[in-house]
Amino acid sequence: MHSSAQRKLIMTRILSIIGVSLCIAMLSPVLQAANLKTLDVAALPGDRIELKLAFDAPVPAPRGYTTAQP
Repeated sequence: MHSSAQRKLIMTRILSIIGVSLCIAMLSPVLQAANLKTLDVAALPGDRIELKLAFDAPVPAPRGYTTAQP
């Protein structure tokens, strides 16, 4: 049978492991995110513009984006 001090130590270790795991899970997307390096804007005919974005790492494919009237 575990003493009270041993149970407290085991519970503290378990909570520490859970806490560290949650921190890693929360920081993972931030660490993997690509940073915007440059933004180029070009005027196109018909009151349109073209935006060119350059990132420091590959970015995931967009899931979808539409705009009828920007």
